[in-house]
Amino acid sequence: MLKKYRDLWWSHPMAEWEKAKLPYVLAENVTIDKYEERTDQFNVRGSWEWSAKLEKNGIVLGDVTVYELPTQAHEVCIGKITELMIEQCRPVNRTDAEIYLLGATRTRAKDFCKEPDGTFRPRKSAVDLPNGSDGLTAPWPNIVIEVASSESVKHAKDRARNYWLHGNRVHDVIIVKLYYDRKPQFQAV
Repeated sequence: MLKKYRDLWWSHPMAEWEKAKLPYVLAENVTIDKYEERTDQFNVRGSWEWSAKLEKNGIVLGDVTVYELPTQAHEVCIGKITELMIEQCRPVNRTDAEIYLLGATRTRAKDFCKEPDGTFRPRKSAVDLPNGSDGLTAPWPNIVIEVASSESVKHAKDRARNYWLHGNRVHDVIIVKLYYDRKPQFQAV
């Protein structure tokens, strides 16, 4: 029965995500290209991640896991952190030390594909194949920002240690965990 609902959610964009218990394995045995296509199609950047599971006939297949549901609080938080980072970097604008906002740029590394909530880095040269953040030659960001709303602190820390900071890909990861009650913030008068 679970497989039936999982398949429906993967193929139907009108899923009732608020009823899901996270993390949730949404699809199994999916290629990274299919994962990226669906992520773009449904505009769910940063909410899903892909991890390789097996190789079949020379094709790497993996699982798509939903670990975060975007909320207004999540988006406001990442927006404010980004605003503060840009403000602090303003003194080095138009210098050799200028810091660029890369946003939620998709990254690939060996058996994983992830999208952070925000990234920053100075101008950098291309890296050797296949060590780039795009799986090719794009340099990795220096700073990654992750805002965890429905995502657990454990998952966010594991991802920071085992993906972002692994092999010195990224220099620093900032994790913000949002805790809030579900009461309405505004009342009708």
